[in-house]
Amino acid sequence: MPFTELFTALKTGVVVGQDNGIDNVEPFGFYEVQKYYMKLDHARGVYMLYSSVPKEKNWPESLKKIMAEGCKMAADYNNQLLAEFEKVAFKRLQEKGMIVLDVDKPAFEAIGKKVWIKFDGDLWEKGFMDKVQAQLEQIRKGK
Repeated sequence: MPFTELFTALKTGVVVGQDNGIDNVEPFGFYEVQKYYMKLDHARGVYMLYSSVPKEKNWPESLKKIMAEGCKMAADYNNQLLAEFEKVAFKRLQEKGMIVLDVDKPAFEAIGKKVWIKFDGDLWEKGFMDKVQAQLEQIRKGK
């Protein structure tokens, strides 16, 4: 479903739930059509840079380095802005009647891991999610 139709779909009951981050829920008014927000932190305001592998392989190392550094800088800045936004956004959601729930994140992660292990090597390259998890650990450690 196109994101632009999600609010109306929730309001009319065509869709009974959605899973977007606070940076979408609060500014797009989903608190008007959704009773709960679960703080899972998995739908963050992450933006990616895409390029074709053949093209990127031809980039000089200096360009690859500056692109990686620029993306890291942009991600750090975005995360800082999002953290500041969250401090007030969750309060505003609660003031507007939405119930904001803290959840047991390790339990959710354990269930999610069972799913990606099941599909490892089938829906994506074997070991891909291990690589993703390793990158997440580096990000969480601030590296």
